[in-house]
Amino acid sequence: MTPTRLSPSPLSAGQMTTARGASHRGPRRQTTSHRRALPLVLLAMCMIGLGACRKKPNTYDQSTPEAVLASAKAMVANGDTRRLTELIQADTKEMRALWDRIGYLCGDLADLGVQLNASFPQEIAEIKRKAASGEMPSSGGALLSQITGGQRAGQRPGARRGPPGRGQPAQADPTMDPSRDPRSAINDAMRQILADPFAWLGENSERLSVTPINDEMAAMLWDNKPIFPPVGIVIQRSAYDDKWYLAPPIHLPPMNQLLPKTPDEYAIWMQLIDAFRNVLIDMRKDVAAGKMRDIEEVSRAAGERAFIPVAFIGVAYSKAMEERRRAEREARRAASEANTPATTGTGRTGG
Repeated sequence: MTPTRLSPSPLSAGQMTTARGASHRGPRRQTTSHRRALPLVLLAMCMIGLGACRKKPNTYDQSTPEAVLASAKAMVANGDTRRLTELIQADTKEMRALWDRIGYLCGDLADLGVQLNASFPQEIAEIKRKAASGEMPSSGGALLSQITGGQRAGQRPGARRGPPGRGQPAQADPTMDPSRDPRSAINDAMRQILADPFAWLGENSERLSVTPINDEMAAMLWDNKPIFPPVGIVIQRSAYDDKWYLAPPIHLPPMNQLLPKTPDEYAIWMQLIDAFRNVLIDMRKDVAAGKMRDIEEVSRAAGERAFIPVAFIGVAYSKAMEERRRAEREARRAASEANTPATTGTGRTGG
């Protein structure tokens, strides 16, 4: 049986006009509403996608002094060098902002190191080989060995490198050799810093330790000796969040005179840090573009580019410090005059 095709019932002219108008108006209103809703839908999808894809920030333990040292090492290993300054104590919001800006500087330095490793792999490998074999001392280790008084009176140069062990012979430390050319030592340190600026923190972590002072404070040690003696560097517990923070001795002379105290001085410090950041960022771009032949040229160019802006900023900061000292002197003089009792003339006249 052949299926019968159903045909629509006939409509009048008026009905056809009404139906045609309705068929056009309905979809048009629907299309307009869809167009209005489409951006909102896309925005919602993007927000959901970003939320799902955003990497959760790493969390680092600061529950003990030992945890602070372990967290610093973990930050370097995880590529979170920008967050290293989170481990440093800040007493004011201005100082916290300054440490955060320095953290970005640390990140820029690490980024330059990554680019140097990509552009000069053979030279970097040779620098790391020399550092591992002792031909080129670890830059951070050399600095800490110097400031902890690594060469004691009556002790031969280089005696006892690394944590002392019972019954173990002393190991020579080439960083303490007084006959070594200082310029050579500086060049070696600069090349190693540029090659891997924070490698010493992981490579020498066993030489860093802490010893408790009281329930709220612990001293940092390098090879079981205080850092920056006799003042030392401590890790102390914060009363605000119960976390432990590295507390450098910036409240003591001469650092307490150099650190900013006024809004203008904080602004100049920010400019100084940004000047160094700009140098590092430009150097990374130039290295990536093939404008530098080797690390020696990179280190030389970095010093040349930083000299002029740093010099100008240094002059501005010196003027700002002088203005602050002048204001402090005037305030002390005014306070002294206010505390001095007024004297009136009570002289007698003789008759």
